[in-house]
Amino acid sequence: MTIIWEASHGIETTIANSAADFIEALRPSNSHWWEGGQCPWVFRGHAREEWALLPSAWRPDNPIIRNCIAEASHRFEVVSPAQMLNWFWHPNFWSSSATFGDNDATLSKQLTIETTAEYLPLWDFAGACDELSMQVPLLGPGPDPIQDPHWLPDPAHPLVGDELLRFSDLPAALALAQHHGIPTRLLDWTRNPVVAAFFAVEPLREPVAGANLVVWALHNRRAKEVAVEGVSFPAAPHGAPRFDPEIAIVRPSTRDNPYLAAQAGLFTTVSRSGIYFMKSGGKRPALEAFVAEANPATIVLRKIALSHKHAADLIEILRRERVSRSALMPTMDNVARDVLTKWAQQEKLS
Repeated sequence: MTIIWEASHGIETTIANSAADFIEALRPSNSHWWEGGQCPWVFRGHAREEWALLPSAWRPDNPIIRNCIAEASHRFEVVSPAQMLNWFWHPNFWSSSATFGDNDATLSKQLTIETTAEYLPLWDFAGACDELSMQVPLLGPGPDPIQDPHWLPDPAHPLVGDELLRFSDLPAALALAQHHGIPTRLLDWTRNPVVAAFFAVEPLREPVAGANLVVWALHNRRAKEVAVEGVSFPAAPHGAPRFDPEIAIVRPSTRDNPYLAAQAGLFTTVSRSGIYFMKSGGKRPALEAFVAEANPATIVLRKIALSHKHAADLIEILRRERVSRSALMPTMDNVARDVLTKWAQQEKLS
């Protein structure tokens, strides 16, 4: 099968004519995934083509984060911190504040509120696990809600407070929380494209006329070179570079996260996302929009689409190849979920 790609702004797209063609294009052994004896691509499935590559904590319709924002807003009003849009270098050097525009005060406040909202469910998860002696890959369970009921992450320095990946223990904790349904700023990917196809079709209960499911592919190495224009901080140390928002690849150890090992997973996010937030008027970037804005010289993303009318055929192919949620994450809950999914899809997708 010959695949015809259409390319624009670092993104290639194509559409498969059948479920068999779709799976054939996705096979890990297919030569278009390989370079120099290695496969640098990772994959992610979506049930609807129009869904953005936006992590759960950054989706405006996420009800958990919406409620956390309400709590974070209350905390901010109580604390009412003075804020500076500066940057920090170890061991103890601070720049002066950068200027982004006339709305800096409002946006810096909102940045602290939204960053706090991301932390709140993570600290609840970590604290509850710690109370039950369940291991979480953190140096501690997080701020004590009794001792510090109005905790905010570095409220005087919102750009630094938003930089979650500066802590060595947080990426693994975020990954674990993500795999247990906590909304985070991480977007999860798998090294197995057929697994991505399963996650694309699993949520479907009936085909939608004119709709496509998709598998996205991200070039793991080129992604690390994708950045958009950031900012230089006044009074920075001599030779300090401009700080550009860029794609970050997060590869935590699987030691504390067996689901991560089962899915051959890793994660992406945007580092220096607070700078992007301030420069874009308070927006968080979807990955495909971020790549298009950066307009890289090489292909960083690929998207393979399949019409919903072929979903039943795809489900049957995956069943024959024994790709299921319980095979990827073997628990009784997931066995039950596979059974329920099978019968939920029975009438419309069989």
